[in-house]
Amino acid sequence: MSRGPSGRLVVELEPDLKHQLYVALSLDGLTFKEWLVSQVDRYISEQHQPALFAAESQSQRYASTTESNRKTTVQKEDANGRKKNFGPR
Repeated sequence: MSRGPSGRLVVELEPDLKHQLYVALSLDGLTFKEWLVSQVDRYISEQHQPALFAAESQSQRYASTTESNRKTTVQKEDANGRKKNFGPR
């Protein structure tokens, strides 16, 4: 992925994964930008703090979190109080 001087990020995702992300963010009342900035801030702050378990590297934690998030089905209530499942199909 190329890097330019602008503040713009371009990432290609599978359409279904993108849809699941936007649905989950909408249910939490977040925009993609708000969520991304929050995740980036957290990731950067973790880089400056010692790991709780020294043997566990940042990349191992990120990879395991990313993989488990793809397999997780989230159940949330819609505006009418009905429970809906969001996650892998």
